[in-house]
Parts: sequence; C-alpha cells; structure tokens
Amino acid sequence: MFKAVETAVYAGATTINIPDTVGYAQPNEFGILIKEIIENVPGIENATVSVHCHDDLGLAVANSLEGIKNGGGQVEGTINGIGERAGNASLEEVIIGLKMRQKYYGAATGISLKEIFPTSKMVSEFTGMIVQPNKAIVGRNAFAHEAGIHQHGILQHKKTYEIMDAKMIGKETVLVIGKHSGKAAINDFLKKKGYKLNAEQLLDITSKVKELADKHKKVLEDDIVAIANSLSSELSEKDQIVKLDEVFIITGNKTKPTAKVKLFFEGKQMEGSGEGVGPVDAVSKAITSIAGDSVKLLEYDLKAITGGTDALADVTVKVQDKNKNVFIAESINEDIVMASTEAFVKALNKALAFGRGKK
Repeated sequence: MFKAVETAVYAGATTINIPDTVGYAQPNEFGILIKEIIENVPGIENATVSVHCHDDLGLAVANSLEGIKNGGGQVEGTINGIGERAGNASLEEVIIGLKMRQKYYGAATGISLKEIFPTSKMVSEFTGMIVQPNKAIVGRNAFAHEAGIHQHGILQHKKTYEIMDAKMIGKETVLVIGKHSGKAAINDFLKKKGYKLNAEQLLDITSKVKELADKHKKVLEDDIVAIANSLSSELSEKDQIVKLDEVFIITGNKTKPTAKVKLFFEGKQMEGSGEGVGPVDAVSKAITSIAGDSVKLLEYDLKAITGGTDALADVTVKVQDKNKNVFIAESINEDIVMASTEAFVKALNKALAFGRGKK
C-alpha cells in the first residue's frame, strides 16, 4: 500500500484517500495505519491524506477522528451520517468533536457551526430520511431535558448537563415537560409566559401536567398553558363551598341522557339528578337540581386544545346569580363531561363565595 500511495503522489495526486469501505477497522488500528502512511511514504507531505470511513460497527466517526489525530488532513463523510448500509461518518459529529476537543486532536475546521442544524434539517427533508431523536448533535433530543433533576440543573447552570451551547449549531436547549419534569421547569416555562404562581398553584399545575403526561406521554405547550389558566384561577381549598364527589351518567343512541351528581355543600353530601339532550346538559341540570336558583347558566364554550381524539377538552362556562352578577369558570380534562362538570362547579363556587363576601 505504501508503494501504491507513493506512486500516486509521484504521478501528481494531491489528495490520497484511505477508506475503510466496509467499516471493519477499530480506531486504534485505523490511527496507526494513517500514522504509518505519513511516516513511510516519500513525498506524502505534498498531499493531503483523506479518510473515508463507514459505520458498519458504529465506529465511522471515531475512526475518522483518530485518522485526523494521527496526521490526516481531510474527512469524507455525510450530513446526518447517511450512506450505504449503516452509513458514512456523520460530518456534524466529526466537526463538533474537533471543535470541543481541539487541543486533543490538534486540528480545527473553518466551517460555520451555526449552519450545522439547518443543514441537517434540509438534508432530512430532501432525502426523506428522518434523523433519530437521540442522534448526537442534531437529534431532536440532543439538547432536550425531561428529568426533573436535569432540568433544575440546566436552569441553574447550563454546563451542568450540556458540554456545548446549543446555539453554537443553530439549535436551542429545550426543557421537555413530561411525567419526569419537576416544578422548576414548569415554573420557568410559565414564568416566561407571564404567569405569577404561588407555591400551591405551582404544585397543583405540576401534578396535573404529570398526570396528563403519564396518559399521553407528550404534553404540548398549549396543554400546559390551558392547565395553568384553569388551575391558577381556582378558589383556595378553604374557600370552596361546593366540592364535587361523584358523577354518574347513562347515555346512548336509544337512551335519554341521565346524570346523577353527588356534591359536598360545606361538608354535607347532597345528591341530584337530571335529564338532558346530551350528557353535558344532563349534568348541568343535575347540579342545578342541588343548587336551586343560586346560579343560571348563560354560556357554555368547548374547544379542543390540541388535535386528536385524546385531546384535552377546555370548557368555559358563564353563570349568573340572582343579583345578575356574572361569573366565568374554566376547566380542562381529557373527558368532555368531566371538564364541563368541573367548570360548572367552579362557577357555582365563585358565585356562592361572592355572595358570602369571600374572594
């Protein structure tokens, strides 16, 4: 091989490509090979030694970097590591590896780092090859943190869990709100949205977010905002005159919707029932049968926060007391009937609390 390389250089070649076409080499082996070529081929100083590594054993990037460490001057690879079989060396990983450990490798590039992530997205879109979420550097989760202890650490000092700045490659650090998230991340997210929450409200919101994440695995920003809107406006525990205990509904295409509701009025359990044109209407009439003429339902509004059949239902109701005072309450739940029931109970609480001089 030394003779073949020498012949090529003598014939005028300015780039000598040394490939590991089948991805069999180990980093130490490949590094030694590049070093021996540079030490044993006359005239090699007049050419650039280029490395071309495949990823069949998952070592393409490691072999490429080892080649550079031992005198190589060029890496042949691909964006996102695409290529034959298991792919080629992932250029973004090689580039950032050299950037972060420049002294170790004794090499640098002139590449604009901020173009790395946009380029990765462009290649993915053009080829239709999705980048795996946990891929180093450009994966969706590469700078994402869900665990509560990680999120708290990132909020205190980014370098706790990030050895590089996401902005360096055109990305942003993301705190993923999920079942492993803690109060710190949720509070940080909502604070940026303009919310000022007390400790009790934050605890309630965090508990609801975790509950939702446990069912849906993924919690979107709109979900969190809706939960905050709903829970942050609730009366405190001690000011709640009415508390929902149980809802029971019968409905069907050949059955008139019927609802039974159990409420606690200042600790005393009361039951009511009602029939309606639908389950929500039946629940409303069941609650009214207990509350009497305390309030009158003026408006009912329902919207899905995010798409899909498992979307959160966001219900807002407007009620009026006997003195024409209007109260608005909102509740969210995966179940439309439960969201409606909770919203109506909240509105009833507001009206009764106002009537008794509570705030």
